[in-house]
Amino acid sequence: MDEDKEIIVDELELEIEEPKEKKNEDQKMPDYRIVQSDIDRNGNKVMRRVGAIWVNRSKAGEEYLTINIGNLRLLAFKNTVVSK
Repeated sequence: MDEDKEIIVDELELEIEEPKEKKNEDQKMPDYRIVQSDIDRNGNKVMRRVGAIWVNRSKAGEEYLTINIGNLRLLAFKNTVVSK
């Protein structure tokens, strides 16, 4: 018969990679950082960078946001009232 065995699992150390910044010369630094609270090895609360937001303007002059979080890419537009 099988004996009860104690299984010891080492703590997994997860590293959060910084999102890769846009390397093109024409790209600007992000207007906003996206951070997430986390706890480091010593139990201290830290803020980890997980993404960025850029404010852009369309050819028509409308302002919109480009949001990058990891591999997720989103565009955000201001709500506007459309008259009929």
